[in-house]
Amino acid sequence: MSRTMRGEWSGVERRMSGVAGVLALGMAMLGCSDLTNSGRPGKARFHLDGTASTSMTLLTSQDFFVGADGSLDFASMDSTSVTVPFDRTVSLGQPARFYISASNGEDAPLVFTMKVWIGGESWYNETKILDPGEDFEFVYRYNEPGIYGLE
Repeated sequence: MSRTMRGEWSGVERRMSGVAGVLALGMAMLGCSDLTNSGRPGKARFHLDGTASTSMTLLTSQDFFVGADGSLDFASMDSTSVTVPFDRTVSLGQPARFYISASNGEDAPLVFTMKVWIGGESWYNETKILDPGEDFEFVYRYNEPGIYGLE
């Protein structure tokens, strides 16, 4: 490559510097994407407690959508009966979504506690008397968290 004058670039050099600039911009954008994603939590943990050896019905999902009216539409959901105390950690997918509903599986009102941590930070901690079939409900979506209760 030849320079026509000191400090001036030929057409080939200008095109090469333009290509290098586009590549650098593209790499910077990818780097920014990784940086903005670095705050996305990777795990959710929940703990259920109450009178020892009592049961709760547990519904969990990471595959759901929230309608404009706040209603939840589940593509899939897991359902199980657990005995308290019960503790579980789950990996959050992409996008980071998490739903849990824990209801009283006994025949009498009992005191239960539900705690939820997202990415190691406490997001929910409530203790209340649940009638049979009554539940705690927690919904999390990365960058759009929300708690909705069915009462």
